[in-house]
Amino acid sequence: MNPEPDAKSSAVLFAALSIITMVAGYIGILSWPSRGGVDYLLPASYLVLGVLIKFGDQAYDEGIFSRRTAFLLAFPSGILLGVLMALDNGTATIAIGLLLSLMLAGKYDNHGFVAGFLISITISVMAMIYGLATPSLIGIVLVGIASYIDEWADGKGESCSGIVSRLLCQRPFLKVMVLFLCVFGILDSYLYFLIFLSFDFGYSFMDYYSRNIKEGAHGPL
Repeated sequence: MNPEPDAKSSAVLFAALSIITMVAGYIGILSWPSRGGVDYLLPASYLVLGVLIKFGDQAYDEGIFSRRTAFLLAFPSGILLGVLMALDNGTATIAIGLLLSLMLAGKYDNHGFVAGFLISITISVMAMIYGLATPSLIGIVLVGIASYIDEWADGKGESCSGIVSRLLCQRPFLKVMVLFLCVFGILDSYLYFLIFLSFDFGYSFMDYYSRNIKEGAHGPL
């Protein structure tokens, strides 16, 4: 059976979008002299984390990839996210809200996700205890609400068809919320909107890439 063209073309589209937004993030960093240091890690890290999170999701839920590989990747992924949260307040604001909303939605339903969550949240909490990270509480709450709505909408989208389903499956509320936080200064730079798009597009790329593998009758890695 040949993969459906839609999965192939969508994978290519989101791969391109993830790279474009990552590069735009680096251009933004170079254009704003006040930004530097850990910021240079953010665009590529966001993209990689989006890809790896969906890799784990598809490994455990669909069996497309090796669960053992997904579990092993959860450790460096959790460490990377935790370090970024410890060093960057904007990332801490976004990621803590996202992680907590996924916990409330019951999404930590496999060993890999639990390991990644515990590692990253432990590092971020320790950073806050020692004063290294000071994320925005209102930002965390707003991101958490938007993320939870997206999880609910994604489930509703599965029963819809056409453009409504496609829209709801792309987590629109969280994207809008991150932009809102940038506009009102809760996140101190529009850089976060660009690199969050890179994260989200990387996540979508892996989603469609794995569908392409499944439709092509390939086994897990």
